[in-house]
Parts: sequence; structure tokens; C-alpha cells
Amino acid sequence: ASEPVFDLPGGGGPEVQPVLEPPRVLAKSLREVGDVLGNSGLAGRLRLVLALDCTRSNAEKGKRTFGGRSLHRIHAAGANTMPNPFEETIIAVGRAVEAANGGASVPVSLFGFGDRQSRDRDVFSFHGNGSGRCASYKEALERYRQLIGKLELDGPTSYAPAIYKAMEAAREAQAGEMVVLLIITDGQVTQRVMPAAG
Repeated sequence: ASEPVFDLPGGGGPEVQPVLEPPRVLAKSLREVGDVLGNSGLAGRLRLVLALDCTRSNAEKGKRTFGGRSLHRIHAAGANTMPNPFEETIIAVGRAVEAANGGASVPVSLFGFGDRQSRDRDVFSFHGNGSGRCASYKEALERYRQLIGKLELDGPTSYAPAIYKAMEAAREAQAGEMVVLLIITDGQVTQRVMPAAG
């Protein structure tokens, strides 16, 4: 069997990538994800990359599924605060990964894609310093809450820039560190072909 060839961003020409087996389903819930990671021996060596879909379709889907509000709608703090689906996912995944990490905080790189600036060609950092690196999921959640209302949701949707960013994180990872990419999206993909790098 031949191996697929991919041109990666940053030059250097094509790299030969091994053919990977399809992943086995190891977990059916976030609790099980935490258990799988916790039993993996990776405690203290996990790094989470969260890529958030900031496309206009989140507002459209929310009209049908989130009480007529954008899936990114942030509610004012208070007794009746209902987290939006993105907040719920960041919290649930963050807790599961921290539990798998022996209860210790896990660094989180937080990026968005599909807004008016990044569209389907780039990602942007929620951290503002370009690295997107937060000390924990709680800090990442706070940055999301501070900035999401300032963005202009747009599109189209492409996961490629988020995947490239995770690949960068994996290349920069310390020996033995596991980088986990989670793309949080409303599920609508408008572009199936990966855009040219650059």
C-alpha cells in the first residue's frame, strides 16, 4: 500500500505520512474519556488544544435549538445562568482532562475559526498573545466569555486551519507530551477541500 503525501504549511515540501488505522471507539461519554486518559499513564503530560467554530451558522442553529439565541450567547452571571453549548463543552472536557491528569490543571491552547477575520483560512487566538495558551480550562473559559461577544461570526467553515494549528502544537510539544485536539462546532461544514496553506 502506498503512503499518502501531504504538503504541510511552513514549506519544506511534502512529508510522507504513515497510513493510520481507523480509531477504535474507546469511550462513549466524557466520563469515559477521562477514564481512558487517566488510565493511559499520561498524567502530567497532557495538553489540550480547543478550536471553536465562530461561524454564522452558530447563530442560525441556535434559533432552532437554543431558544432562538446564538449558540455562543453568553448570559449575565446570576442564579439563573444557563451556559451555552460551547461553555458546557469547555467545562465538561476540561474537567474530564484534569481528572485524567491527576486533578492538576492542563494547559489549554484556545483558538477560534470562521469569524470575519479568520474565515476558512486561519485561526485566531482567544488569548491575545498569539500563543493561545491558557494555564487551565477555567482560564480558557474566561477568555472565551470575554471575547466571543466582540467577534463578527462569519464563515465558511473549514477545520483545516485548526488541524494545522494542532499539528504545530504537537511539533512544539515536549518529549512525551500528548496533544489532544478538540474541535467544538455546530456540525455544519461548508468546505470539504482543505484550503492551500499559507
